[in-house]
Amino acid sequence: MDELSAAAPPHGALGRIAQQVLAALLTLGSLAYSIGVLRAAGFVLFPEQFLAAIYGVCLALLFISFPAKRGTPRGDIPWYDWLCAAAGLALGLYVAVAFPRLTALAGTVSAELLILAGVIAFLTMEGTRRTSGYSLIVITFALVIWVLLGHLVPGQLRTHKVEAATLAIYLNFDNNGLLGLVLEIASTIVVAFVLMGQLLARSGGSGFFNDFALGLMGRFRGGAAKIAVVASSLFGSISGIAAASALAVGVVTIPLMKKSGIPARLAAAIEACAANGAQMMPPVMGAVAFVMADFLQVPYREVALAALLPSLLYYAALFIQCDLETARYGIGRVARSEIPPMGPVFATGWIFLAPFAAIVGAMFWLNWEPEPAAALAAAIIVALGLFVGYRGTRMKLEDIWNAVIETGIGVCEIIVISAIGGYVLGLFQVGGLSFALTAYLVDLGAENLLLLLVICAITNIV
Repeated sequence: MDELSAAAPPHGALGRIAQQVLAALLTLGSLAYSIGVLRAAGFVLFPEQFLAAIYGVCLALLFISFPAKRGTPRGDIPWYDWLCAAAGLALGLYVAVAFPRLTALAGTVSAELLILAGVIAFLTMEGTRRTSGYSLIVITFALVIWVLLGHLVPGQLRTHKVEAATLAIYLNFDNNGLLGLVLEIASTIVVAFVLMGQLLARSGGSGFFNDFALGLMGRFRGGAAKIAVVASSLFGSISGIAAASALAVGVVTIPLMKKSGIPARLAAAIEACAANGAQMMPPVMGAVAFVMADFLQVPYREVALAALLPSLLYYAALFIQCDLETARYGIGRVARSEIPPMGPVFATGWIFLAPFAAIVGAMFWLNWEPEPAAALAAAIIVALGLFVGYRGTRMKLEDIWNAVIETGIGVCEIIVISAIGGYVLGLFQVGGLSFALTAYLVDLGAENLLLLLVICAITNIV
């Protein structure tokens, strides 16, 4: 149903141990860098050094966790996956250690840089194929061809002439390429918030949100579908990750919708759409919101405030559509016996609003960076889960460890997609394609702001 649960544990003790060690290293290493633990301990790194190391760990974990054939269970790890995992880890660590020297060579076309770039690009493309299919690979190669041949194209979409070897080195070692902003956000901010979401799901917080939505909407027509919308909007507002929302909420809402008579495909579609809104529901939004804030050079809170109305309209439209669909199928309310009373639910679980308040206060009033704000919220969730719990169930230390492991495995797909995103941004910049495309879109939209907005929206979807 979602990428956070797509990778099953491999067979064999060695594979399981390697998976857990790499996943924990990815999560804890990212957190240590994000909140300044490494700097406090005296490890001062270039951002690219950290990104290279964490990306190497991610590649190793990905090839151990995701089989070569998508959709098949992970069995015994074949030798070629071990080889790719070892190569990814070794390359990441090598680039991290040798980065100052490699940077000095970046202005030249050396055999060392070309070999490293070729292997990194191959592992990145193969990792993307295993997790996301061929679509992103096709888009990337299309842009590569455009950049290499764009100087032959007449008109506004003409690009600067770029040599293939120079392009390969630029994309893999420049901070406008793979080791750039998109990968940095995925390796720091996204990891922190996914960990927070995993802890919330195990602490009882997601149970509170589900029960709250059930008590609030269960008595209305098509209540099960509306419960999915409300619960996903609540959980998504403090996770920012669609997959995490689908995992935490969907395990309750999809069976409930099917039980109430909603067809399985419609139930899955409703939950998928509801969970997808997590990326644009403040205060914690998806990774793109942080990229947008950095590109625009504005505080994140301004982006979040601007997104509040569109996100509310999104969920309002989804709510109305759910009402119409359930009316078409004649779906009634949830059985009274399954609707918990609102008073006891809120009295028992209101404390799980504390992480929400902590994030809002830290990011919007104290001007904290997103990573320490997420770490603070995660610490509050752990304390609540260990010592308070929800409806008699408390978090165990094993649950914390499992959250760390699942976070590492879950963000693999996000990180490798972000690496592809770094390639795409680099391709747009190296040949002047971004300026050419912007000028073309502005001319196409002319002075019609609404038309330009629609064109930009379509471009972003593509």
